[in-house]
This record gives sequence, structure tokens and C-alpha cells, in this order.
Amino acid sequence: MIRSEADRARGATVTVRPYGNPLPLGFFAFGIGMFLLAGISLGLIGGDQMRPAGILLAVFVFPLEFLAAVMAFLSRDTAAAAALGLFATSWAAQGVLHI
Repeated sequence: MIRSEADRARGATVTVRPYGNPLPLGFFAFGIGMFLLAGISLGLIGGDQMRPAGILLAVFVFPLEFLAAVMAFLSRDTAAAAALGLFATSWAAQGVLHI
């Protein structure tokens, strides 16, 4: 069946956003945060170094993880977005706890 131009103009429009996969950014931030948290837990980071480590968690790791979560939501990847959002808030809480 041949459709006229008027019928095509009334059809639904699908917009695809060219977002990349945010998981590598999320995994990078997760790795940095886990490295800092492991150093704190093992006692390699302690005393006077605890505050800068907490600041790094709150100022560096949290925003990267949160940005990855937002990008996952925009890419319509709900499972990754939920996981990254959960990790982002946990990094913010850990950072504030150690400051």
C-alpha cells in the first residue's frame, strides 16, 4: 500500500539520542572510590590523610558516578541508572562521613 505524503507527515516521530554508554565512566569512578575506601579500611590511609580522602570521595567520585547515572537515565538504561545512582549516593555519604 502506498501512503501519501500527508499520511507520512501525521505519523509518529522517533527521536534517537546519540548518547554513549555511561558504564565505563561509572566503572572508572567506582574503581577510584573502591581504591580509596580499601586504603582507608586497610589502614594505609589514616590520620591526617583521612580528610583529603573523604574530600576526594565527595568531590571527585560522587559527581562522576552521578553523571554516569544521569547519562544512563537519558540513554534509557534503567538498571544501570539505578545501580549507578545507588553507588553515587553511597560515595557521597562515605565522603561526608570521612570529612
